[in-house]
Amino acid sequence: MKILTLRLIHKRQQLETVKVEKAIYLNLSLENQPYNFLIDTGCQQNIIYRESLNKKPLNLTQHHSGIVKVYTAAGNAVNCTKISITITLPSDEGKMTNVYTPFLIMENPRTLTYDGLLGIDFLEKIKGVLDITHSSLSYSL
Repeated sequence: MKILTLRLIHKRQQLETVKVEKAIYLNLSLENQPYNFLIDTGCQQNIIYRESLNKKPLNLTQHHSGIVKVYTAAGNAVNCTKISITITLPSDEGKMTNVYTPFLIMENPRTLTYDGLLGIDFLEKIKGVLDITHSSLSYSL
């Protein structure tokens, strides 16, 4: 099993190093609660799984913005709740920056070890560049 080391880089300053197995995961704080996400460049939107929210509830009453129909990679139509959540990311000189980010709440497709997916929407929002060769995610807010 190949182990990668992912370096988080903000404005050319290395912030954190994370060991990962074949996939790239990112531990983030959502409204001061820890969540583990898989970075999925094949996913347009950000997804958080309902089971994860049941275990670590967020105050979603002010963030709910409707129901949307999305299609999975297998072509199945799924109704999801659209919400926006504040993500906290490390930035300059040890400071933290809050990023208001849209997510879809989806039922878990199977037993997973992560809380959701960060898709292209997230990478665009943080101006992120994922460099697989150098195992790094660079971003600027």
